[in-house]
Amino acid sequence: MCTRDSTDPPGQSTCVAVSNETRTPPAATTIAPRELENPLDTDSIPELIGRVITIFTAVAGSIALLMFVYGGVMWLASGGSSDKIEKGKKAIVWAVIGLAVIFGGYAILRAIFIALGARL
Repeated sequence: MCTRDSTDPPGQSTCVAVSNETRTPPAATTIAPRELENPLDTDSIPELIGRVITIFTAVAGSIALLMFVYGGVMWLASGGSSDKIEKGKKAIVWAVIGLAVIFGGYAILRAIFIALGARL
């Protein structure tokens, strides 16, 4: 059915569809639950901590290697200056001490985790 209203622009009318049918709302649909994948590949907290420790050890070892290179370059580029030679030696010595602390701590933590039954 189409009607003309005073607010309509000239030459246009408002049309409304009229139907005797009653519409029923669509039936409710159920959504199946989805299974989330575990991106960590482990369900154990000790294993997760062990992986973090392993990554930390790898990063710290890489930094120690860079300190070895830094100390060696300082020593080689010293040009005979005793201050620069000492600075290079100290960098190498502290890199060795850092590696000893890193790997000692890793060995202790590995023993603890093995005793707890976790993989490290």
